[in-house]
Parts: sequence; C-alpha cells; structure tokens
Amino acid sequence: MTPRARALLLPAIALLAGAIYLWSSMRVDRDFAAFLPHGADATQRLVMQQLRDSPAARLVLIRLRGADPQTLAATSEALREALAADGHFDYVTNGSLAGALRDLPSLAAARYVLSPDAASHMSVEGLHSALQRRLAALSGSMGMLEKRFLASDPTAETEALIASLQAGGAPRREAGVWFDAQGSSAMLVARTRAAASDQAAQQAAMQALDAALQRVRTQPGIAADYSSAGFLGVRSALLIAHDAARVSWMAVAGIVVMLLFAYRSPSVVLLCATPALAGLVAGLCVLTAMFGSVHAITLAFGTTLIGEAVDYPSYVLTRLSAGRSIADVQAVVRRPLLLAVLTTACGAFAFLGSGVDGLIELGVLTSCGIVVAGALAWWLVPRLVPPGWHFAAFAMPGSVALGPAGAWPAVGAAPRALAAIAVTLVLVVSAAGKPAWNDDPARMSPLPADAIALDRVLREATGAPDVSRFALVRGSSREQVLQAVEQMQPVLDAAIAAQHLGGYDSVGRYLPSEATQRTRRDALPDDTTLQHRLSLALPGLPFRAEAFAPFLRDVALARSAAPLDPAAFAGTGLGLRVASLLGSDPDGYWSVIPLRGVRDAQALADQVRATSAAATLIDLRQQTSAMFAQFRARTFAAIVAGASAIVLILAIGLRSLRAAAAAIAPSLLGATWTAAGVIAFGGGLSIFHLIALMLVLGIGVNYALFVQRAASRGDSLPELCVMLAVVSGTTCLAFGAMATSGIPVLRAIGLTVVAGTVATLAACALVFAPGAGSAPVPAAGRGS
Repeated sequence: MTPRARALLLPAIALLAGAIYLWSSMRVDRDFAAFLPHGADATQRLVMQQLRDSPAARLVLIRLRGADPQTLAATSEALREALAADGHFDYVTNGSLAGALRDLPSLAAARYVLSPDAASHMSVEGLHSALQRRLAALSGSMGMLEKRFLASDPTAETEALIASLQAGGAPRREAGVWFDAQGSSAMLVARTRAAASDQAAQQAAMQALDAALQRVRTQPGIAADYSSAGFLGVRSALLIAHDAARVSWMAVAGIVVMLLFAYRSPSVVLLCATPALAGLVAGLCVLTAMFGSVHAITLAFGTTLIGEAVDYPSYVLTRLSAGRSIADVQAVVRRPLLLAVLTTACGAFAFLGSGVDGLIELGVLTSCGIVVAGALAWWLVPRLVPPGWHFAAFAMPGSVALGPAGAWPAVGAAPRALAAIAVTLVLVVSAAGKPAWNDDPARMSPLPADAIALDRVLREATGAPDVSRFALVRGSSREQVLQAVEQMQPVLDAAIAAQHLGGYDSVGRYLPSEATQRTRRDALPDDTTLQHRLSLALPGLPFRAEAFAPFLRDVALARSAAPLDPAAFAGTGLGLRVASLLGSDPDGYWSVIPLRGVRDAQALADQVRATSAAATLIDLRQQTSAMFAQFRARTFAAIVAGASAIVLILAIGLRSLRAAAAAIAPSLLGATWTAAGVIAFGGGLSIFHLIALMLVLGIGVNYALFVQRAASRGDSLPELCVMLAVVSGTTCLAFGAMATSGIPVLRAIGLTVVAGTVATLAACALVFAPGAGSAPVPAAGRGS
C-alpha cells in the first residue's frame, strides 16, 4: 500500500462509519420552537407553552367565502359533519343548532351549578313567572324546542346559560350558522385530536381538512382559508426544510465552482472538501448522539461550516508555489493555522452559552466540525497533494500597481488610524438615535407575513381566545386557582364599568370552584319544598304538577351530585373553552383570563395585583420581549467568555499580549462596524446578530493571524491577497447563500457574517503594515 493510500485509509474508514451511523440514527427536526427560549421562570415558561402547545393551539379556524349566504351555510354544515366524523378532529362547531344539540346534554346536566341564580328562580314567584314565559314561548317560532324542555327545565336555566355563553364574543349567525361580522364568510372552529407540537399528526389533519373541503364544495367559486398554531407549525417546518435544502445546495455549488477556478484541479478541490466533509459528519454524529435529532436549520448551517473548513487546506495550498516544498509551507503556516482553528472553535461559545436548544446545536456542530476539519486538513494536505502540483495564482485586480516585487503600499500609521476612526464615526453617527436592540419575536418567525395576518383575521372573526393580553392566575391546586379566578371576576366587571376594559373570558363561567358549586347546590330546595312551591305556582296556568317530574328529579340529582370537573365537558364546546383557559404544568395549576379592549393597562394591573397575590396581568409582547432580552444578556455573557478565551489563546500562542491584541483588533473593528451598520440600516440587533458577530470575531482572527505574520515577515502582498481572496471567498459564498434564506435565523447570521468578513478584511489593511504597526511574531516556528 502506497503512503498516499495509507494516509487516506483511516479518515475514509472513519468517514464511512460516521455516514452509516447518521443514515441509521439521525432524525431531522423542523420545529422552529427549538430556536425559542424556554423561559426563566414559571410565568415565562407558561407564556412559551401557550405559544407552542396549549389546548388553544389545537384550534383550527376555518373561513368559507365566494358564494351567497345560503350556499355558504349549507357548505359549512356539510363540512362540520365531515370533520365531526373524521378521527383527526375531536370537536367541530359552526354555531348551528345541530352542533349546539351535541353539547346540550352536558350543559343541561350541569345547569344548576353553572347558573348563579338557579335557586332564586325556584321560589313560588320565580316559578310562576318562569312558567308564564314558557307558556308565551310555546306559541313562538321555537315552540317545538320549548315543549321538549319544558318538563325538565321550566325555569329555562339551560337556555339562559346558552345565551350567556354566546354573549362572550361568539360570531354573528346567518342562515343558522356562524358568519363573520360582514356576513360575507361562513366560519367554523375545529380542534385537532393531536397536540399542536405533533407535526406529523397536524400535517395529516391538514390533509384531511383539504380532502373534506374538496368533497363538500358545491360550487367552484367557494374558497376556503384556515389557520391554526399546529398548521402554522407544519407550514413553518415545510418552509424550513425547503429553504435549508436550497441554501445548502447553493453554498456547496458556489464553493466548488470557486475552488475549481482557484485550483483548476478536481483532485485538489476534493482534497479541500474532504476535511470539511469529515468535520461536518463528525459534528452531526456528536449532535445525533447528544440530542437524538438534528434540526434542519442546523443542517443548513453546516454548509457554512464547509465554507469555513475548506479554508484550512487553502492556507497551505495557496502558498505551495514553485520552489517551495510542502514542509516549507507547513513551517510557515503551522502556528497561525493552529490558532485559527482554536479561535474559530471559541467563536461557538456564544451558541453554547445561549441556553436555546437550536443554537446549542449550532455551537456543537461548529466547534466539533472546525477542530476535526482543521486537524484532518493538517494531516491530509501534505500527504495527498498531487506530486508536482503547485498553486498558479490568478491575477488580482490592481496587482500590477503593486510592483513586480509585491511591495506593500507605503502608508503611514497616522493615515490608517484616521481612516479607521472616520469609518467608525460615520457608522456610529448613522446609528445614533436608532434603537440598538430589536427583540420582536415576529422578526424571528419563518412564516410569511400574510400567513400571520390571516391567522389574526380568522381569530377576530370567530371570537377565538386571544392571549395577547391576559390575567394569569397560578396556584398549587385546581381548586385554589378556580377560587382565585372567582375573586378576579368582580374586579374585571368593575374595570369594564370604569371603561378600563372592554371584556374578558373566564373559566369561572364554565367551571365554578367546588366551594361555589357546593354553595349553589345547598341553596337548591329539597324535593318536598320544591313540590310545595311548584303547587303554589301552578294555579292559573294550564300545566299539571305531575308533568314536571323530570324537573324535580334533576334538581334532586343536582343536590347530591359529585362536584363538576373538566372531564364532565369532554368533547364539547364547553370543554374546549375550559381546556383553553385552565391547565397544569410542572410548576402547578394555572388559568388564563383573556382580556379584550384593554384601555388602561396600568390601572388594571394595579387592581389585579391588589385583589390577589396569585394573579398577574400579562402582556404577551412585553413578556416575550423580556424573555429575549434575558436571552440576549445570557448570550452576551457567553460572547464575552468566548472573546476572552480567544485573547487568552492568542496571547499563549503568540507569546505576546501585544501581538494578541493586534491579532484581534481587526476582528473587533470589523464586528463594531457591522453592528453599527445593522443598527443604522437593519432595524436593530437581534440575538442572532449577536451570535453572528461572535462568528465574525472568530473568523476574522483567522485572517488577521495570516496578515499579521505576512506583515511581520514582509511577504509578498499579491500572494497574501490571493490567499485571502480564496479563503474569504468560500466563507462569503457559504454565508451569502445563507443570507438569501427566508428563515430569519439563517438570514440574520448570513448577512452579518458576510458584512463582518468584508469589514474585517478592510480593517486588516488599516491595522497591519510591514514592520511598523504590527507586533512582531516570535521567531520560533517562522520557517523559511
């Protein structure tokens, strides 16, 4: 076996083993929630849970339009029946009588503990008045329905409860079903059986809905729109998968074309790609072993790892010109290449310290991949470079002006310093007065704006729960939470009267506390008392006392019944509301009280706080912004740690604190310019910009190390420029492809790193000059 074959054997075996492991074990995750923070306390964790996977996230809001009301109503009812029979959905309603009748038994069974005034209606006067109203209603349009429920519910508690529940923001009704406020679109609400986070089940439900729409559509002009948190998650996942694949192929194709142009040898291009591919496989293997899956965004980010890792062979190959041996080149690049690998790996500290699963994945991939790629590049290049191959430099624009000797332009330190100061001042002045940070979560969503706008429109049209502002009540038990909610209701009613609030929804309307249920049950008259009162209320009315035996039976059952719990309303619209407003998590029990039309948030917050220590007024936008601010502070601390590690590595490797400061100065300057540019022209820095700036710092140090060494040795400037063109070109191609992504995470990182790379190269030209202006590199390891 030849030495070249022996050198390739071990890496080839390891690469094949890693590929087999990934093929059999790696699972690709596309849930964007991996790139959202978990929350630092119980309230923040609940907020994120409401965004990701609450019962309300399972609601599917559907709109039918494009036909006359009668046709839309018929289509709505046909769709309701189709979805009710589909196993992907456990509840569907369109406001029709048929849908209401499905919920009626549960509501009727609970009427005497849900109604706060049921006992008062059972006085002699109350019974007489109720029976008079029933008698009048028997001759009305709903006479058949009145006759059906007269014997069991003469006081019409069920009817009153239905009216009360529908008053809480239900859509208008046309032709017997729900319509939007304009009466032009029929509305339905369904709930998926699967959790919103189960993307496979949500996609199946979405396909089932599409199939049902095709079956029930009676006219080709009828159009349907729908939205849900679960369906938006599926759409987000599909967009991420498509965009990640596109970005990856763009980056790889661009890098291959550039390397073929630079080296004009497919075998040398393959040599450059092998360490990068090995680093990518190694990083993915570590991620699969740690997390069991790899996010699609992480896979797309892997192409940038390739763009950076192919630089390491290029640092050697671009210097392998005629008259130089591989050993000579290695002696020159050994120290800066080692420091470049270590400092770039330190650039991943910002990812690892973020505390967010998706970003930790990016950090692990970067740090593992860079180290493996750098080590393998150092091992393979001298052993596998084709015999007799030398780098034939392509002409750089302006290289003729540099002179035949490749001399560096004679520019003094003062003009260079003034140029750096001038650029910095221009950018700082441009950024002055503009917000430095932008923590708006909407900037981070991969969904297009029209999808988010449609979801908002459908929520308004159906009266679906809006948790953008809500009161949050927490407790150690469900009973404690329900009692606290009941304490809140008079306060909120007073806020409505004071015009601080437009309205609210409360689980207390649908599930009273056990204490309240007990009070209402105890207030109901016993069987003997109720029979006596009924006999006194009947004279003058055409009813027989024995006809109301079902009424007496139901009241007796209500007096002895066990307390209601959420299971009593399973599979009903009432159960849907209860599940959306009441729940539990590892931190205890909670209830949300969605608020509408908040006009004086501070006054309302003060009233809520004064009423109950268990209650808090939550503004979802403020909470998420606060979470991202905490997230940013944590990441900033990780950036400081990473930058400190880079300085320490440089100081040890260069054996000079002054040399280390000079090596990191261009990166700091480039990162500062880039940050100021994002603030001035990009709407403010997000967490992803911060992380990208850490990458700029790590990558920029690579370039600075080689420029610093070339300056200290007085090497040929054209040769240095060609090397920088190759290595920075592959990096910019990889991150440039990422900058075209529709995924905000990738786009922010891509744009920032490309801008930072260019800025750092410009800063290198201002910081370093041959001899003067750059700290001397220690003699050891200089080579020839």
